Amino acid sequence: MLITCAGTKHIKQIAEVLREIDGDCCEYTDLVQDGAPDPVRYAIVTEATKALERKEIKRLCNIGKIKYVLQVGAWVVGVNI
Repeated sequence: MLITCAGTKHIKQIAEVLREIDGDCCEYTDLVQDGAPDPVRYAIVTEATKALERKEIKRLCNIGKIKYVLQVGAWVVGVNI
């Protein structure tokens, strides 16, 4: 799910809400203990996110490893997730 935010402060607020709604929700780069269930993951994409990282985030979305992408001014037009 692509969530477009108004700015970086808004991204942080939305990420906090995701963690409150689903206690297992974490950023896609967070490590998980061995044997723990795979948590719901989110990624953050801004204008500062490098092309290689964007490509990896998109790949992980396509295979179901990332459920939410919080973005501001980066993935608006022409991106299929």
